[in-house]
Amino acid sequence: MQTLTPKALAEEWAKNKTRPVYYFCGEEGAMKEAALKRLEALFKPESFNFSVRDAETADLAQALDEAQTAPMLADLRFVALKRVEKLKKEPLRNLLAYLADPCPSACLLLLADWPREKQDPIPGALGPDCAVVNFDPMSGPQAIEHLNSVLLAKGVKTDGEALELLVELLGTDLVTLDGEAEKIVLFMHGQNRFFGPDDA
Repeated sequence: MQTLTPKALAEEWAKNKTRPVYYFCGEEGAMKEAALKRLEALFKPESFNFSVRDAETADLAQALDEAQTAPMLADLRFVALKRVEKLKKEPLRNLLAYLADPCPSACLLLLADWPREKQDPIPGALGPDCAVVNFDPMSGPQAIEHLNSVLLAKGVKTDGEALELLVELLGTDLVTLDGEAEKIVLFMHGQNRFFGPDDA
């Protein structure tokens, strides 16, 4: 089992590489959802080869059967299971059994909404080809880098002081930063200049 950062995960997928199981853990739920959307955008799986289920309400046996079913007209089937921390004992036992020998023609994505802790049984059950992806809250420098990349992608150039000020004012929550970035893009529309500290 390997541990990846969200950035390393994105780089892996950009190279068209996948693993039999990814375990998304940590507190940044919005970043996990964004990663799931990124996977869908990159690999463009047909609906019959891509499913997203809620562990609390889904039939886990059906989800695991789906993961073990050969993909249709494709090399890979994607099955995402959200809120795996809600699984009861028996379904969790069945999931752990699957993790011991995952299907090579499937990519199972497990999303948990709590910070990874010692009593969490999933990381220890993952094989060497699988990965844990930590979606912990961003640090200040990570938030600055994220905000800068989002703004650059929309054609807005900023200076370091403005970015530091924004993160100091807004914090490091991804949803908040992305929402403010949209406002900045609208504010800077048609202006051929840097977004500076006064603008922030």
